[in-house]
Amino acid sequence: MTQYFSISNWQEFQHYKDRNPPWIKLHNQLLDNYEFEQLTDTTKGHLLCIWMLASRTNNKIVYDPSWVKRKIGANSTIDLQSLVSSGFIELQGVEQDASKALVSEEERRVEIEKSRVDSRFTPPTRQEVDLYAIEKKLNLKGFFDYYESNGWKVGKNKMKKWKSSASGWSSRQSNFNNNDQDFSDTSTDWVNQDHGIII
Repeated sequence: MTQYFSISNWQEFQHYKDRNPPWIKLHNQLLDNYEFEQLTDTTKGHLLCIWMLASRTNNKIVYDPSWVKRKIGANSTIDLQSLVSSGFIELQGVEQDASKALVSEEERRVEIEKSRVDSRFTPPTRQEVDLYAIEKKLNLKGFFDYYESNGWKVGKNKMKKWKSSASGWSSRQSNFNNNDQDFSDTSTDWVNQDHGIII
């Protein structure tokens, strides 16, 4: 039988509610917390590492000080009991099957992979580029056609953030074409002063 613990008020440490990020949110108001002040310096450091461990285990950690010590890379004994008595961690019910922890770890891995897939680059439409150019007053002449033709790559790599690339494109355009075009116009059609064509 394995006993588990979890972090109290875990939602306060998570920026995203629907995924497991590789980091935790830590507020400086913790320095004003009386219970935190009463912990030894070593236990404070252990607690911070335990919070990071909780982000990997979906906030379900085996109540085993030697296991926790190995997982967080500590050199000294972990005082889980003082963290329970100060309210930073909460004991959970006793589990009879340790395979549930393995399932939780596998679910975490699947969730991380899913978030990576969800965050893959999606090329913008021509309309999105035009609206962004108007909103930010950028000269994006040729931007969409260029990146559409090269598969939205920057050098040899796939583009990650098209808006950042658009800003760089615009600044390079103004350096190369230092003509007096006015991009403060809010219309979607811009007239090229030199050739009288709409772009």
